[in-house]
Amino acid sequence: MTKILLVEDNHGFRELFKECLKEYIQDSSIKVTVVEAQNPIEGLQICTKHDYDFDFIVCDFFLPIQNGLDFLEIVKTHGKRIKCLLISAEQSSRLKISPYIDKFFLKSDMESLVKYLEEKIHSGY
Repeated sequence: MTKILLVEDNHGFRELFKECLKEYIQDSSIKVTVVEAQNPIEGLQICTKHDYDFDFIVCDFFLPIQNGLDFLEIVKTHGKRIKCLLISAEQSSRLKISPYIDKFFLKSDMESLVKYLEEKIHSGY
């Protein structure tokens, strides 16, 4: 089973992400679980509770309390094998990429994000 943590403060985007994931991953042999967090503090609590046992973390750049880049840096130091995907509505956030980010996606390009996840899941990451 593939486990994804989605850290996003916008409820509508979280719902859209889950719906798009369902549409793209039609292979019934692939099981994907999406756990949601509304902010980095909640995300860290969930990571700790699950012993950082996530395959992917999809995280918004602009979040309350702490930005997504700082959050993913903390996560990556604890769960080095986790694929960390940073998302943002602003192209300028791409310039802030760090070694802790495996891939960046614009929120407006949900299709590329979900295709990337599908490909990685099919290939065993």
